[in-house]
Amino acid sequence: MTVVVAVKISDGIIVSSDSASSLMNGPSVLNIYNNANKIFNLRKGLPIGAMTCGAGSVGKLSIATISKDFRAILTADPDANSATVSDLTHRYFEYLRVEHYEKCHPPGNPDNPRLNLWVFGFSPGESLPEIWEFSFGDVIIAPKETVPRNESGLAWGGEPELIQRVVLGYGATLPKNLADLGVAAPLIDQALGAQRALHPIVTDAMPVQDAIELAEFLVRSTIDFCRFKIGAPTVGGPIEVAAVTKHEGFKWVKRKHYFDQTLNPELEE
Repeated sequence: MTVVVAVKISDGIIVSSDSASSLMNGPSVLNIYNNANKIFNLRKGLPIGAMTCGAGSVGKLSIATISKDFRAILTADPDANSATVSDLTHRYFEYLRVEHYEKCHPPGNPDNPRLNLWVFGFSPGESLPEIWEFSFGDVIIAPKETVPRNESGLAWGGEPELIQRVVLGYGATLPKNLADLGVAAPLIDQALGAQRALHPIVTDAMPVQDAIELAEFLVRSTIDFCRFKIGAPTVGGPIEVAAVTKHEGFKWVKRKHYFDQTLNPELEE
């Protein structure tokens, strides 16, 4: 399990993640590593990034390595500079699907590991940011826009319970519990829709710094929630935060390194 969050405002998109990665044997957790990378700059110099949750690798390669391989392809392609977020999202999707996922996991297999990815940033000449998502598993879901272009909002993946309670006002199991009690589906939708409208958290005018603090708060709170609930602490490790804005591009706000930057000044990942 993991947690990733994206906050979309008019000025940009802020993403945050934990660093936990679980080594599984069926339903059993064999080990938990706390230094996985889940946020990537997809093309140096462009205001575009990606985040991931679910499977931490495809075959022998981590999603971080696969994403950096894709970044190298984009870096060598001058046409990438003029590509839209939609173009790069679909290209990333096809690269992952054809070159990696389907080579290891035949389509339609119910045992296929779930892998979710989001691509976010600014298209050339556009004033508002975009965030797209796609996923792999027993069913492959092609890219779609997560939050409408002209709206602010949140996207998240991984461990949903705390974020859903804070943002939507109810837990993930409430709709099913109400249905099990015999409440009609239209009434459930009406009640939950009214609850969601009570306390909107993200607005178009939210400043970048506040969006940074909100994203980090949701990740940190999920880590603490999972620390105390029954079960393995599958959300944890250092928190990473990045922001993409129109004029500043992709910027790291909080980031971990496996090397000391003062000893390796020539390295820039």
